Amino acid sequence: MAAPTFQNFAQLVQNMSAAVQAKNGALVDFSEGSENLAFAEAVAMVALWLEGLAVYAIAFARAQTCRGTDLDSWMAQFSFPRLSPSPSSGDVVFSRFTSTSTGLVPVGTTVKTIDGTQSFTVVISTANTSYSTTLNGYVLPIGISQVNVPVVANSIGSVTNVQPGTIGLITSETPGVDTVNNVTALTGGADAETDESYLARFPAYIASLSKGTRLAIQNIVASLQLGAECNSVENVDTAGNVTYGYFYSVVDDGTGTPSPTFMSNAVAAIENTRALGVRYGVVAPIVIGATISLAIGVAFGYDKNQVAGIVSNAITTYINSLLDGQTLPYTKIAQVAYDASSGVVSVEDVLVNGDDQDINGVPRQVIKAATVSVSVLP
Repeated sequence: MAAPTFQNFAQLVQNMSAAVQAKNGALVDFSEGSENLAFAEAVAMVALWLEGLAVYAIAFARAQTCRGTDLDSWMAQFSFPRLSPSPSSGDVVFSRFTSTSTGLVPVGTTVKTIDGTQSFTVVISTANTSYSTTLNGYVLPIGISQVNVPVVANSIGSVTNVQPGTIGLITSETPGVDTVNNVTALTGGADAETDESYLARFPAYIASLSKGTRLAIQNIVASLQLGAECNSVENVDTAGNVTYGYFYSVVDDGTGTPSPTFMSNAVAAIENTRALGVRYGVVAPIVIGATISLAIGVAFGYDKNQVAGIVSNAITTYINSLLDGQTLPYTKIAQVAYDASSGVVSVEDVLVNGDDQDINGVPRQVIKAATVSVSVLP
């Protein structure tokens, strides 16, 4: 069907005037202030309203032209929900000045970033050796001055991903515990899936409905949460031995160290998707740390520290976006630095793990940023 054509207000009035004039032998008055012009303009306004309704209806007819909740309702017909936003999580370190008595960090203790914009709550981790089921908290024995505990953000979205050293306020009563800090960044916070990402996943979802295919396995894991990834390797086991009729999937929640809950969910999802009689395994990736150092020249008029921070964040984001088995090209670091800010005029002394070589990716290995050090040239 050909796309409909629409007219603006002036075109509608002109076309009506021409049509009326063509049907009359005598000149019809359509001058400013005439009744005929007023009638034509009134009809044109109604026609514009009807055109608007038509455009609105047409937008609903295709997923590509729907947005927001309209797109959600369109996709709901196919039982294909949008991926929800998620909070960040990670570890913080509670410390005390004196350790002459036993200390406790109860589950439910809240902490905030130094600027007070983000808050986090201590959660249970039975895998943490400091956790006490009886006391429902993390114990600091006599002589121990600090303890690592897991926290989860109290809000959701990428804004809850905070950098190391930004959490520093204890907002609950913790007798005998004096300070808190996060040595590592808190990650995993994600905004609700964008319309563009939602639409991009839809063809893969439809193509995967046959089940049992590589695409079906990857899609079902990617649908668990934002940032989830899956790379399936066929006919070999995790040790590299040829094993026909077997595959293993390397799954990740985007952090490189997926949680036990995520791994369990991935196993269940793959179990319900794999072909009957096909054996499989599900493993987490092996993280290869990338230590990056470089020096940049900053253009006049730019804040040097700010540009260095932007470059550092851009490189970290790029490296952490690499998927299982992907290579980190040495030359890509300079490109990312240049692209990060128009204030970068030169990039020198790039080192990746102390060398000027790529980090080659292989299946079951994922490269993540360990440290990114950006210095500014004088």
